[in-house]
Amino acid sequence: MTPDGISTADWNRVHEAACRIVNAIMMDDDVLSDHHTSSLFEILDELERRYGRLPSILATRADFSDDPLEAIPLLEEALALSTDALSSRLALQSLVTRMIEGGHDDNEVEARLAELDELSDEQTDPSDFEEALDLRSEFERKKAARSGGEGPS
Repeated sequence: MTPDGISTADWNRVHEAACRIVNAIMMDDDVLSDHHTSSLFEILDELERRYGRLPSILATRADFSDDPLEAIPLLEEALALSTDALSSRLALQSLVTRMIEGGHDDNEVEARLAELDELSDEQTDPSDFEEALDLRSEFERKKAARSGGEGPS
């Protein structure tokens, strides 16, 4: 079961659909990837009708959306609805990634990175801690590139 209450059987359908998308991307097959993405969104629509607007559904929809104008509000909603640290961390990781990619205001990105730092603990989850460090480094590189300097290597 997901932290927000979706059954394992239902979430396995999402996982399998996501794997099909990744496999299509790895094969460089845009038509197949688009087809599998549509199928994933149909599954997410079905789960949303059954369970409501839950963080895992919203964040997954955002993660597979090509439209940052759609993805960022979905991730912000997922974060606002999250009741556990794992869901919050995952939504924040995706949100910060989208914000960095989209060139959002540095202060907004910094604030979200600070939230992520608070939720990331090297002792309890080294991979999430490492992800937070990687996002901060990516942000610093892009910020330095915009200002004409060189970021940390």
